[in-house]
Amino acid sequence: LQQLLKIALEKLQTEKIYSYKLAWVLLETDDYVPGLSSLASRLLELTEVDALILANVYAASDDGENLRTTFITRSRIEGTDLNELLVPLGGGGHSQAASATMRCATPQAALKDFLAKFKEQIPPPLSARDLMSSPVRTIRPQTTVQQTQRILLRYGHSGLCVVDESDRLC
Repeated sequence: LQQLLKIALEKLQTEKIYSYKLAWVLLETDDYVPGLSSLASRLLELTEVDALILANVYAASDDGENLRTTFITRSRIEGTDLNELLVPLGGGGHSQAASATMRCATPQAALKDFLAKFKEQIPPPLSARDLMSSPVRTIRPQTTVQQTQRILLRYGHSGLCVVDESDRLC
């Protein structure tokens, strides 16, 4: 697995989606490789990415005709569900880690398709509009702490803007 880790680190591709870093790698081996889930976890640790897709393509028979691809996936992105994406491929797991093995004549296309579906799941980041309440409550610089505390409690706010007589932030 150490040699595969080295190859994976060299071949790893990344892309930034919103504020998240997504990484993927396609490894080609002669046979099925046990322990790829630990390799995926190690890659996730070393690269500090938010999500990782490790695809391993190998021949399922001696003649090399019958290719299989194993997807090992990990995600630290809240709102993504890897299990949901891999169940249709005959795999499973949970929202943050899942895997699947399938027959696949075109592993690069399968990886590209999986990446596109995963990217669709990544939620856009929250904006100030999503978090802030309206209308904006303000206080003047001379407002006492006790008065400010009452306003915060009354409206359920955790902060107030301090403005001058011209309603400019100060």
